[in-house]
Amino acid sequence: MIPSTALSALDSAVLGGLHTTDELRAILGERGLLARYLQVEAELAAAQADLDMVPAEVAPALRAVTPDDLDIARLASRTNAAGYPIVGLVEQLAAILPDGLGQYAHWGATTQDIMDTAVVLQVVAALDVIERDLLHTLAALTSLDTQHGGAVMVGRSQLQQALPITFGYRVACWTAPLLRHLDRLAELRPRVAVVQLGGAVGSLASMAPHGLDVRRELARRLGLAAPSISWHATRDCLVEVVAWAAQVAASLGKIGLDIVVGSQTELAELSEPSAPGRGVSSTMPQKRNPIGSQQLIRAARLTRTYLDLALDGAVADCERATAVWSLEWHSVAPALAVCGGAVRAAADVLAGLHVDAAAMAANLDRTHGMLMAESVMMRLAPELGRQAAHDQLETLVTASLESGESFATLVARRDPKLADAVTPAAYLGHVKEQTAAVMEAAARRRTDIDAGQRDMTSIAAAELVSRGSMR
Repeated sequence: MIPSTALSALDSAVLGGLHTTDELRAILGERGLLARYLQVEAELAAAQADLDMVPAEVAPALRAVTPDDLDIARLASRTNAAGYPIVGLVEQLAAILPDGLGQYAHWGATTQDIMDTAVVLQVVAALDVIERDLLHTLAALTSLDTQHGGAVMVGRSQLQQALPITFGYRVACWTAPLLRHLDRLAELRPRVAVVQLGGAVGSLASMAPHGLDVRRELARRLGLAAPSISWHATRDCLVEVVAWAAQVAASLGKIGLDIVVGSQTELAELSEPSAPGRGVSSTMPQKRNPIGSQQLIRAARLTRTYLDLALDGAVADCERATAVWSLEWHSVAPALAVCGGAVRAAADVLAGLHVDAAAMAANLDRTHGMLMAESVMMRLAPELGRQAAHDQLETLVTASLESGESFATLVARRDPKLADAVTPAAYLGHVKEQTAAVMEAAARRRTDIDAGQRDMTSIAAAELVSRGSMR
């Protein structure tokens, strides 16, 4: 029996693991969303009970309801008819709650209040997971620099050998954007972790004169902030979340592409962690495909499309939008799921990345010293002028290519004092200082893993507590 009828690869039992994780699927998937609908309805009733707007028994009764108590087929039918799921949900709550308490569910709220706030709760939980895995990715990068950072290698420009660098410099270039993404996350989190409660057009008329008090109390109970104004038709904060996910995925995609380039047979400088069956070909036994890096590249391209949808959803009419709001159903959760899957994959790939310093050294020698043409040119430039020095070195390069004689040999023949100018390790410029600046910042961030970072166990425990509060 085929276990899934999923149309999306994200939800596929077969393909899903190539895009995201079970942990994020549990948070961002349909069951997680329904559970948060119920959570918001329950805590709304609790906030209103504090102001004697609804009976105190409503909130406990709502907390006892779980997604398993819902008739999903009937909810789907009502959603098809109404266009949104909350009408059908509230109808079922009215029938499920005892002693007529169901009539007080969803008191004065509108569909989008519940759906938006539930999405915010999903986003907050997903960002916690992604942040944790970003910190583990930083830890893997720091370890790579510690173990292999001093290896001198080819720096490439437009995939051509350009100048020598160290592998640590390349690692630092991978690391720096991730540090900035963590800064961006800290900045955007307060903007997105905001409750939605405004009623039909955001005025809270249905809860006046207590509407603002209810909103503040609902926010407190959910661990969110209360907005200064309802945001039904102003979606910039959710766009920011998708944009952040797309940026993170793009930075990881660059890492993946560099690993793919470095793992080509002709270069053989890098290779992904190996395990029985990992990356095998169905027909070529010698192949080990870089499947983790492919996931990073794929995630960068997917999240870019989700951002396009999110931006479309932000062009909303009046106080409650027509049609475009539902585009977020296809952008916010998928963007976080794909981004988070890529972050987890990056942490795993980088933690086990094989670095071949001998292959790096061999590739440095492949052009017989031509990689050092700029070094020689800059030594001659004060005497000859930069352009004249450039022309002389171009002539030496051509002579090396045509004769097959080593470029280094031709340089030494021209002037024995230039021998050290063709030594790659002697022409690294400020690679060391730049690398140290980035990796020291990354090491400081690593303390977050112990001091402030939620590990997998604590997140799972928090989810259990949260689910308990939904019952």
